[in-house]
Amino acid sequence: MPLLAASEACCRRRQTLCICTTGRTPLRRRALPPPWGKVDLADIGQPQEVYLQSSRPRHRKEISSDAMINADDLIPLRELLAATGLNRRTLFSWERRHEVAPDWRDHAGNRFYSLQSLRRIRALKAASDSGHRIGNLVDKSVAEIEGLALACDPDPFVPHLLTAAQEMDMARIDAMIRLRLSQEGAACFIRQTFPTLMQAMGARWEARALPAAGEHLVSAALTRHLLAALSAMPDTPGGPVAIAATLSGEQHEFGAICAAIAARLDGINSIYLGGSLPPRDIAAVALALYAKLVMVSVVFCEDADARGMLCMLREHLPADINLLVGGRGVPAALPETILIAQDMTHIGRFAKGDNTNPGPFPSL
Repeated sequence: MPLLAASEACCRRRQTLCICTTGRTPLRRRALPPPWGKVDLADIGQPQEVYLQSSRPRHRKEISSDAMINADDLIPLRELLAATGLNRRTLFSWERRHEVAPDWRDHAGNRFYSLQSLRRIRALKAASDSGHRIGNLVDKSVAEIEGLALACDPDPFVPHLLTAAQEMDMARIDAMIRLRLSQEGAACFIRQTFPTLMQAMGARWEARALPAAGEHLVSAALTRHLLAALSAMPDTPGGPVAIAATLSGEQHEFGAICAAIAARLDGINSIYLGGSLPPRDIAAVALALYAKLVMVSVVFCEDADARGMLCMLREHLPADINLLVGGRGVPAALPETILIAQDMTHIGRFAKGDNTNPGPFPSL
């Protein structure tokens, strides 16, 4: 069938035009690219055969012939719903009425979305939850929609994550943390989002508004994704070594993991040892690895116990290895030879010989 005649037939019969090239599987306009690389629609070639495939009329975005799609940047429908908090009915309604369409579909009709679409749909939901009509938002840019949402809610991530924790929605918690980390990057996450989340989660815990199971789900997801981010960071050839850990009885590992990430960002080859370790073991590892800095996070530990273990650790470390402590559980009246972290910035300088005590920092 000639191409022009096929196009006219599609318009009359409300069908989808498919193009088959020599030696290729028929490719629909919104086919999912293979998972092993990129698909350039310009490389499909000249059509050798044109045929008609029946389908229901849908709102579909036009894909230009020079479009380049990376399969690694696409997420399936279930992850989008988990990350945004939308339900299927609402999203499909937006798709029908406002052309909030997926970026790709595979041959089975499964929906896939880009990270840019995720950002847009999340902004649409946040603005819609704030009272804006969805019909007035769809023609605006993502920045404009986010501005409208931020005017009512400075950062919807934290309250939405804690809502998922209250509902004990493990899939949504995991997807939200993973996508937030990938969008912000490790530096922004540990220095801005993480402290805000910890303060909000602590406030809800004290008010008994957050179930223990929900808090554990968030903690497990945070630990898993922060450790993945740390392991993905490259080594610095010839750089100094730092280790991070928590003392015996201290199960809250976030501060130590974040300190290890912050040190990596400063060009230090940091290693996270784990939680609840005796001072002698931490010192032994530091000596074996020729570390220049030992970082310890203290959150929930009795002052006397924490002070005693920190002093013991300091005694087992040589003078050229700095001991840096942070966290809201840091005990008072520590010796001057034990440094107290003020924030997550410039931690690397303590692994390069700086032993100036910056002062207390209560939130690690």
